[in-house]
Order: sequence, then C-alpha cells, then structure tokens
Amino acid sequence: MTNTLIYQSENSVQLDRVRMDLYTNFTFPMHIHRDLEFILVLEGEIEIITEFGGETAHVGEMALILSNQRHAFRTAAASKTLICTFSPSFVNAFTMQIKGMISQRCVFPCGPGLAAYLESCYLSPRMPDKLTLKASFYAICARYLQCASLLETPIRHDDLLNKLLLYVEENYRDNISLNSASRAIGYDENYLSRYFHQAVGINFRQFVNQYRVEYACHLMHDASVRMADVAMNSGFQNIRSFNRAFLSIMGKTPTEYMN
Repeated sequence: MTNTLIYQSENSVQLDRVRMDLYTNFTFPMHIHRDLEFILVLEGEIEIITEFGGETAHVGEMALILSNQRHAFRTAAASKTLICTFSPSFVNAFTMQIKGMISQRCVFPCGPGLAAYLESCYLSPRMPDKLTLKASFYAICARYLQCASLLETPIRHDDLLNKLLLYVEENYRDNISLNSASRAIGYDENYLSRYFHQAVGINFRQFVNQYRVEYACHLMHDASVRMADVAMNSGFQNIRSFNRAFLSIMGKTPTEYMN
C-alpha cells in the first residue's frame, strides 16, 4: 500500500449525505474524509488499518470509522462487505459526545439482532427514508459506545493536513481564518491556501463553514432558540454571513430548515 494519504473530498463536503456500496475483495489505500464510515462483513474477512494498526473484521462483525480518522482496507483472501458512508449531521448528538475522542479499536461484534436490522435497512432495493437512516446510524453509534474504550485523539505532528483539520475541529466556533491557522501552525498563508484547496477540494472558509452550519443544525433542534444566538454560537460573526453560508450548504434558509 502507498504511504500517501488521500483526502476524499466527495465524502466530506455535503451535509446529510449517504452512500452505500457492496464490495467484493475490497482493498483501498490510506485515506481520510469527514463522513463517518460503517463496515459490515457479509462474507470472508477484511483487514482495516488505522493509525493504531490493523484489525481483521470477520462475518458478524462491524467497524465504525470516525470523521477524519485515517484508514485503509485490505483483503488478503476473500471478502464481501457492505460499506456505508454518512454525514456527521445525521448523528449530531453522537458527534458532540465524542468530540476530541477516539477508540484504538474500530472493529466490534455486531450481534445477530443488529446485523439483521442493518441488513434489512441497507440491502433492500430502495434507499431507506431519512428517519430510518438516522435510527440505523444511531444504532451503530450506540454499539460503538458500548464496545469502545475512548481516549483523546492523538496529534500527528508530521502531517500538515492533519494539523489543519485538527485546528478547524478545535476552533471552528471562534473567529478563525486561514491567516490565524497559518500563524498557529507556522506555515505561510499563501502556501496553506494552495495546499488546502488542492488537498480538500474547497477553500478553507467553505470548509470551516461546513462545521459551523452542522453545529448550527444541532443547536436548532431547540425550537425556542434565537437565530442570532445560533449564528454567534456556531462561529459566525453576524446573521447575514450565517444566512448566506447556511443557504449555500443546506440549500434552504435557516427558517425553512426549522419549519
């Protein structure tokens, strides 16, 4: 496998995005993306490599890869796997609960009841509706929390992209910019601008706003919340920039989203 880290922008730049695929003998090099990724082994076995090493997932086992967690897949003999990537916005409560945390293990026993439920959701000819998807994703995340021993996410000092992603993750609710990132990380701002756009596929401001809008959607679950408070608490400096970013990312205004 190559040592080059691939950033999958197609699995990173949309809210409420879901993709499901069936793979035979799946192998894929080390990569990261913002979406969570669920793996269910249907036949054979597959090795899943993360920053903590390799784990082999067998029939009846599942794996969950968290946002921006580096991972790769390797099939030595034979495997058939169901792989589903989904936006963190589907499981906001889980995302907030484990912020800054990770498990050294990503593979866990699925259990016959959960496996049958997920197969009925994901292997049917039609894509499940959004409510069913959300329920299934929370069932996966609940199983992860039952089995995982969480620890603080390790910092990789040798990886510029990791530094940038971590800076955004920790500071998006503040008034950050590429300039503040360049000063915090110690790189030239113009270089970071070119590097980030080439690696991620969108500019730094757009990427930060995705985090902010996702967090805003989490806050808006409280119907009594003031929109101005949502904007400021999500990292936007004024309601106008919040409305503009929300419409661009979600395809609807905050008021339309609330209704």
